[in-house]
Amino acid sequence: MKRPTNEVSCHSFILEDLTAVVREASGAVSEDPEVDQVAYLGRYAAWLGAKSFVVERHYVDRHFAEEFSLYYARCLNPPPSVCHRIHFFSRSLSEAELDDELARAIESPSAKAEVEKALSGSYLGFAVIRPLPHVPIGRTLLRVRDDQPERHISTLTRNTVHLLGLELSVTGLAFQQQDRAVGACATAALWMAMSRVARLEGSRAPTPAFIAEAAARHSVSEGRPLPSRGLTQAQLTDAIRECGFAPEILKAEGGAAHFLAMVHCYLRSGLPVILVLGSPDMPEAHAVTAVGYRLGFPRLELAFELPTRSMRMDQLYVHDDRLGPYARAALELRPREGLFLDIERDEGQQEEPLLIRLAIVPVYPKLRVSAEDISAMASHFAELVWELSGDSQASCEMFFVRAGSYLEDLVGLKAGFDTQLPAERLTWFMRCAAFSRWVCITRWWSQDDRPLVDFIYDTTDVVRVPHRVDSQLLGMVIHENELREQLEPLGTHLGIPVL
Repeated sequence: MKRPTNEVSCHSFILEDLTAVVREASGAVSEDPEVDQVAYLGRYAAWLGAKSFVVERHYVDRHFAEEFSLYYARCLNPPPSVCHRIHFFSRSLSEAELDDELARAIESPSAKAEVEKALSGSYLGFAVIRPLPHVPIGRTLLRVRDDQPERHISTLTRNTVHLLGLELSVTGLAFQQQDRAVGACATAALWMAMSRVARLEGSRAPTPAFIAEAAARHSVSEGRPLPSRGLTQAQLTDAIRECGFAPEILKAEGGAAHFLAMVHCYLRSGLPVILVLGSPDMPEAHAVTAVGYRLGFPRLELAFELPTRSMRMDQLYVHDDRLGPYARAALELRPREGLFLDIERDEGQQEEPLLIRLAIVPVYPKLRVSAEDISAMASHFAELVWELSGDSQASCEMFFVRAGSYLEDLVGLKAGFDTQLPAERLTWFMRCAAFSRWVCITRWWSQDDRPLVDFIYDTTDVVRVPHRVDSQLLGMVIHENELREQLEPLGTHLGIPVL
């Protein structure tokens, strides 16, 4: 009986060599055309500053293993059941240097920790290469480019990666190319979104095979589920519920300003947004996963009922299974036509913009307040903030956050606020505050980008009476000391803690 063996090799980062490794790993032959996603992977790794890559030639990927069991194992001529995995580093790493690092790591636990810390500092992430010649890019997790401070991507998760007995870490959001059999673009988009929200709630990310089966469990409106012909809106929402989450649907026809305010709210909350796109020339819809956004100058055409940070959104960053992770996409508003997404295929090269039809967000089930509800909450105190701050241009930022994470920011365990208050006042607030697992925040900013005040709301119940949203107010955090004298009495009147 032949036993499986692994082989690990180090390579200098050269685009042609990376492409050759991917083609070999996927089983591509010389006649097979180059895959767009492979070219994008090489370009993105180069943008990150890759200097070397390490190849594992026998890697069992849970996500592909379930796809294999569900579909490929029943083919007459099945592909191999194992994958290759490519690790990218921003430092040069030769075979001898890797051996030296491993030898140093086994000297003592402290030496191992030092090696892991050093390698993690230069670790850019990995890409799983499936043995499928035309769709080779499997589960891929790469860092985000950090060359633009105006880029905001809050949908990332810290991941531990094991390589030769070492624990490395990388922060990012998983990407995968659709395989055109177990899943089409909507399956891939939902899988990418669920890989974030499931981890956020402490559960294991579902596999594409699980999502495909969950989507077709109650509704197969377009024929058989495998091979996949794509998912309908009903199937997407069914799959989200089967994964233990609730689908929030945002309709684009309600107006671009309103729609983008809702999208901004969820992205700012760290929740990926599935965008369903289309065009007159595209009979079938295409789905991508929005993972972040860029803020530019305010755009008057995106003015909402009240000034919001979403007015400054000019780009989204999307995981597009036809291209790759963190792809830049310009937002284009066409009067009487709608809101379009212009995805950049290559540096400076874009395809025909696609109309945004709707968005779907998987959310924690007990998060019963919607982004729509938060906008009503923000409007409730708008006039008060403008009057007390003397800043009629103050704008609002609306988002959800885990209460524990919010309190961590307050006590300074993570980069966050500077309330400049005595420690005993902060201690008092922490002891008095009674928050739901998730809270929603309406944060007001001055026109020169200084935080003014946070209003903190319960998310476990709906707003029944619009003019009584203060009944769900759980607390206030005042950032601008000049507002403290006026707002603290309001907190006392409402019976809520004020920091």
